[in-house]
This record gives sequence, C-alpha cells and structure tokens, in this order.
Amino acid sequence: MFKMVKKLWVIVALLYLNPSQALVVGSLSAPSRQAITTFPTGVSNNEMLGFAAFEGGFILTDANTTVAFDAYFPVSYLMNMRGGILNLDVDMKLSNSFTAFVSTGTINGNGYSLITPSSQEFPFIMAMDTPNVLIYDNHLQLATTNNSVDWSISDAYNVVGVNQTTPGIYILQFNPTTFAITQVTTANTPGNCSSTRWHPTLYYVAAANQTTGAGSVQTYLFSPSASSLTLQANLTTGTNAFAVSWHPTGNYLAVGFSNGISVYSFNSSTGALTLLSSDVQAQAVSMNALTWSGDGKYVVAGYATAASFNELRVDSFNGSTLTPVSSFRIGATVNACEWNPSADYISVGLNTGIVNTLRMFQFSRSTNTLTDLTNAHTGDTNTVLGINWSPDGQSIVIVLPTPTAQTVRIYNFNPYAQVQSLVSENTLAPNGLGSIRWSRGGVFVLTGDLEVEGNFASYYTASVPYYLINLKIVMNSNMAIYGQPTFQGNCVIDGNGYTLNIASAQSFIINTGSTLQLKNVNLYGVAGNTSALDGIIAATPSFFDSTGVLQLRDMTWTQTADYTFLNGAFTIQGDVLFTGTSNFIYSSTQTSTINSNSTLMFDNFMTFSYAPSTLLLGSSSLNSLLVLTDNTSNLHILNTTLYISTTGLQLTKGNLIVEGLCSVLSAATNSSQGIFIGDGALAANDLTTMILAESGLNVQSGFVVYQNV
Repeated sequence: MFKMVKKLWVIVALLYLNPSQALVVGSLSAPSRQAITTFPTGVSNNEMLGFAAFEGGFILTDANTTVAFDAYFPVSYLMNMRGGILNLDVDMKLSNSFTAFVSTGTINGNGYSLITPSSQEFPFIMAMDTPNVLIYDNHLQLATTNNSVDWSISDAYNVVGVNQTTPGIYILQFNPTTFAITQVTTANTPGNCSSTRWHPTLYYVAAANQTTGAGSVQTYLFSPSASSLTLQANLTTGTNAFAVSWHPTGNYLAVGFSNGISVYSFNSSTGALTLLSSDVQAQAVSMNALTWSGDGKYVVAGYATAASFNELRVDSFNGSTLTPVSSFRIGATVNACEWNPSADYISVGLNTGIVNTLRMFQFSRSTNTLTDLTNAHTGDTNTVLGINWSPDGQSIVIVLPTPTAQTVRIYNFNPYAQVQSLVSENTLAPNGLGSIRWSRGGVFVLTGDLEVEGNFASYYTASVPYYLINLKIVMNSNMAIYGQPTFQGNCVIDGNGYTLNIASAQSFIINTGSTLQLKNVNLYGVAGNTSALDGIIAATPSFFDSTGVLQLRDMTWTQTADYTFLNGAFTIQGDVLFTGTSNFIYSSTQTSTINSNSTLMFDNFMTFSYAPSTLLLGSSSLNSLLVLTDNTSNLHILNTTLYISTTGLQLTKGNLIVEGLCSVLSAATNSSQGIFIGDGALAANDLTTMILAESGLNVQSGFVVYQNV
C-alpha cells in the first residue's frame, strides 16, 4: 500500500510540481479521464500510463519530445506529434471518436499494433508528414517588394513578381541539394507586377500588372536551355490587374482586376490570350486572391471590402462563360484565398480588425452556397496576406505581414471534424511576408518579402519523412496515407479487407534492410514513372535501396498509372491480384519470389514488363529474377500483355496460367535474350504452361525457348 501511495505521489509531483521534467499521466490502480495532454520537450521518459483514458488526445511539444504509451484505454480525438517520438509499450487502439493525426513524427511500434477506428474512412495521416517550416535553406535579396512567387513544373525554377517594372519578373533556380540560388533571367513588365503564376504543365508564365490609369496582362515563354524569358502576349486593360490563376488544364487564364474577374482562353503554341467572359464587380480583387477549383469548374475571388459588398465570390465556368453562383459577406478585405486541390474547401486570409483572420469556407455545388466553418476558426487576429494549400490538400501555410512570433504558420485541416489545428509556427524572416507557395512536390516553401529593408525571396524546408518502426497497423476501415511515410525494421499493415489509399502519398518508402508486409488489403493509388527529366516521380511504394522487401499477402494491388518497381524485392504469399489498365515495370535487379501455394495474377488490360536495369554493373542472371518456388507457385495472366526486355526471362518450376487473350512482346534480337521455359537440366525445374479454355497466348515478337526436360 505504501508503495502504491508513493507511486501516485510521484505521478502528482511530475504533473504539478515541476513541469520542466518528464510528465507521467495515469496510474496503475485508479482510472482517470484526461483532457488534451501536452508532453514537454527535451526529456525521454514522458509516459501515458495504465488506466488513463486520453479522451482529449495528446500533443508532443516538438521534435525533441519523446513519450511512451503504456495505457490500457483507447486514445480519442487527436494525436499531434509535431515531429516527436512515440514509443508503444502495448497496443494502442484509437477510439471511434478519434478525429485524426494532426501531424506526425516517429512511431516506434516495438512489435505492437496501432489499431485504427471503425467509424469512418480514417485518414491515417492528415498532414504532409510533419509540416514544419525550418530556418532558411537560403534566400536571395531582390530589388524591391516581392508581391508574388510560384514554382515551375518539376519544381525546377521559380518566378518572382516584384513591385517595379525594370525588371518586374525574376526567374530563379534553387538547388535542393546545395541550397544554392541562381538568378537565371529577368523580364521587364509594363507595370508593377502584382501577381505571377507558372503554367501547370508548360514553361509559360502569366503576369498581372498595375499602371496609372490602366493595367495589363502578359504571358512569357521561358527557355531553360537559353535561360531566356520571352514576351508572348500583352493585353492592355482599362483597369489595374492584381491576380492571375491558371485553369488546372492550362487552357484558360483567370485574371482579377480592380472591377472584377475575366477568363481568357490560352493558345499554348503562341501564348496568345483571348477574352471569353467577365464578371464585373464594384470592388477590386486582391493580389493573388484568385484560384480555381481542382476540377476547373469554379473560380473563387477575394475582394476589397465595402459596405453591403460580399467580399468572397464564386463563379462557375463551362469552358466559355463565367456565371456568378455564390457570394459571402465577411466584413473584411479578403487578402488571399485558395481552393483546396481535391475538395470544395476554400481557405481565406483576411485583413486585421476582424476576429479570426484565417477562415475556412465550404462550397456546396448542389445549393451554390458558401458556409463559414466556425469550427475551423483559429483565433488569428493578425492580417493574413498569403495562403497556400500543400499539394495533398491536407495542410495550409500562411504568412503574416509584420515581424511577430508567428511570421509563418502551418495548420492542418481535418475535413471530418472540419477543424484546423496549428502544427508549426516560426519567425523565419527579418521582415514581413506577403506571398508564399508550397513546392509542387511539397518539400519546400518559397516566400516573398514585403519590406523595403529586405525584399528576400526565401526558401525553406517544409517537409521531412516520418518513420514507422517495427509497427503493425490494423485497419478497421478504409484508410488514406499522405506525406512521406518511411517504414523501418519489420512493419505490417493488416487491411482486414479494407482499402489503403496511397494516391496522395508524396512517397511510400521501405528503408534500408527493412520489410513491409501488406496483408489482406486493397492497395489503391500505386503509381510512379521514369522520366528523363525528373527520374522517378511520385513512385509509391518505393525503396530506399536494393535491400528492402515488400511482402504481399492475400491482397489486391490497384495501379492508377504506370509503375516502375525500381529497387528491392517482393514476395507473394497467398493470392495477390495486380489490377488496373497500366504497366507494371519490374526494373529491379533483386530477386522476387512467388512462394509455395501462392498466385500472382495480372488482371484485365494490365501489362507486366520484365525489364531489369542493365545499368547496374556487376549484376548477373538478370533473366531469372522472378522465382516460382515449386509446382504450387503460379503466375496467372488474364487478358494481359507480357513484355520482356533484352535481358530475357527464364521461368522454372511452378505454373504459368494463361486466361483470355494474352500477348507476349519481346525486345530480343537473338534466342539468348528470349523467354526460357525450364532450364534444360532438371525435370524438377520444368514450368507447366496451362492455357485455359477459350484462351490463347499470342507471341508477337522475340524468341521462346522451350527447355522442359
């Protein structure tokens, strides 16, 4: 009894007497209901203990916070890890009232499980990992106030619009490895540049300008090889132009003026702009407060405030005509607004003088209404001049115009609870910030400086991987993963038949010497292509190096685009189905295996390309990297195209099952590069080829060498 009292006293002391030391919440004898709990930084023995029910969730102060979970009850509401470390000493179950992970860090499972809720499609990570804008990676001082910044395709270049005419536009290049910044070229503009945006797929730049009594809109063509920026189109307008925004297809350009908005068609061959439609209003559109919905069917604009004027306005667009459909009276100037890239939420930044200067609106397409989500109010009172969604639509970064303790803030938005949660705040620049853009890959942010003393274009790291170590995730509903999860040690995702959506994951990495088992799950959103310009882009899942292993067990692999399996190896256990209408390219030089009593099946209209990389010197036997363990191992192709590179392919043991009309294409120029059936030495290595009823195998090119004994 004395020992128990002593332990309880120690817990109380840790809780109340010295908050700078470790925080232990809970008891091994008495149950307690905890409100949201914040664990302190800089100590390694914070603990969630025993009978404590964390009904308000918990927060880790920062990346230097470590906490151990050794509690018996489920965790509710939220986990906000802010880059810290969570160690599981028992299984952690998340209750059905759990809202989301607000941000992430490292979860060290120690072989225990994280068990997800069953009440909804659960967003496992509601963040671009742990979005935390760090100190300067580098910055470059320009001539004057930087009104607008943006990233090019592939994040290769940046455009900065400044408050002057000679030049009005700068093109910069940022090296993400060395953090060096190069000024590539500039262009003069007819007026002070208010806003500039890079075309979504081409090296075109659009600019809006202010001049006395009139404004103008331009398109410029950038040539990387010549390091030149060439004027393509120049439209002089009767009013100042303050904002530009490309349609998601790049076929149209929206422009905000001092009297409303207009949409122009864009000729990608000439750069010409042709006016299609306008929505004339009595107030001016704010700088950069103009953006399209993710599907390009709507455009939202933010205006200066005036009596009885609705400052937030939405127009529909049918390819030729703008139609006003909704507006909302806020009572403050809308400095910035941006439509979520994947949902009908609009983040809005307002002038000071009103409570809650950062707001979230929801647009209803069925009723054409805008709703101010009061649950998402953050309490900000400083003027918000710049807003940008992360590429996955989970996080919002904002900039403030004056030096404060919160010059740059990142919030995560939870669409289920419709709340915003602060995950990062930093003073990062010596002056106020007026514009900000997340890189298209989500790894960096670029800011433009408002102050005469500085005028920096500044780059910051905004995204780092989060680590899941020796962790088992048990799914009880459909689940989505975002950001850069890195699986380390031996990890398992047990889907229980649900769908794991990785389409929005920036990466999905299996670390050096690590294994990830995907079990009883529909893995959706597999994609990743090779490109001469970009290398591997959006490759999910992927491997840090050749030592990682992906175990696929009784699951479905759903591709949404071509995918290159570049490194590492996979194993097949049970029945595994690859489906989609795209190409699975086996480019690894490691050996993958179809185990005993197991089947790898390629579904209708898939292409299985066996093309191990020949760039890796010292590799041998590249034609035998797909191993069928024994005569119970099956490679089943259904209306599938089988492509073989010049490495050839040798299949031994097991069964090749052909169903439907399947084709074989080979790049072989001689028989040594062909497809080998068996090894010509041992009957035990013979491959059985089974062509099912009403099926056929059409060998369209190359060589097939029959070597069964």
